[in-house]
Amino acid sequence: MTTPPKVELRNPLIAGLLAFLLPGAGHCYQGRFFKAFVFAVCVWGSWWTGMAMSDWKALQAPDLEAPQTAAVLKFAGQAGVGTPALWAMYQSHRYYGRDNTRVESVNGSARIPFTGRIEVQDGDGLRLEEVDGTLSLSDTVGQFGPAITGTFEGEGNDGPVSYQLDDKVTLDRLVNADREGQVSAGIVNAEGQYLGSLRGTTPRALRNWFACPLDKNQEAEWHRERGKYQELSMVFVWIAGLMNLLVIWDAVEGPAYGYDDQDEQAASPAAA
Repeated sequence: MTTPPKVELRNPLIAGLLAFLLPGAGHCYQGRFFKAFVFAVCVWGSWWTGMAMSDWKALQAPDLEAPQTAAVLKFAGQAGVGTPALWAMYQSHRYYGRDNTRVESVNGSARIPFTGRIEVQDGDGLRLEEVDGTLSLSDTVGQFGPAITGTFEGEGNDGPVSYQLDDKVTLDRLVNADREGQVSAGIVNAEGQYLGSLRGTTPRALRNWFACPLDKNQEAEWHRERGKYQELSMVFVWIAGLMNLLVIWDAVEGPAYGYDDQDEQAASPAAA
């Protein structure tokens, strides 16, 4: 007769799934709160440390339709921490998707912060000015179809400035690992005559850059900026992913002790 376990594992499959999605949650489900705390601190501590050291760029999933071996192996070490890994796969799908191209519509209108510079012709020649303010954009129909136009209002070197933009406002693609998107536009007068240009950046929403794949230029810049911390950060994230595989195993199979811990002497035939 098999001695029942001292630890109630409840439904091991549910516990394993919870441990995968959120390290420590599977053991909370089983009522093993001390282990839940220890595992959560160890796994999440390693994961957050690695992400912070990498400037939040260590988590990257490969192109799901055309995966490369090196990218797959790098991601495999991270995938044990489930929820972030699933988000990275979703971001990879968005990033490499056909719809992730230059933004051609703002769904009616939009107001977004802008930082950059303008180049405008005035009576004294070409004037360069650093500006900081707000772009008020709206959809329109240009010479070649749907387009974006708008205005800029903000502060320049010498005080408040306001400019009318042409119907060729260019916005960066929506999903990208850079926290800021590039913007460029022509500046026109009331009659539509070209006066100069506006170039700069707008902040990108967290959901549109976090855990996005890096292109070759971004990867090179990341290595240059972080130096040795880039490689060390990857190690911390890999450790977290691999460590959580052991956490999942413990949630599914239970501890390696406590299943038959009766006194061996009492259980032996000689004692009988």
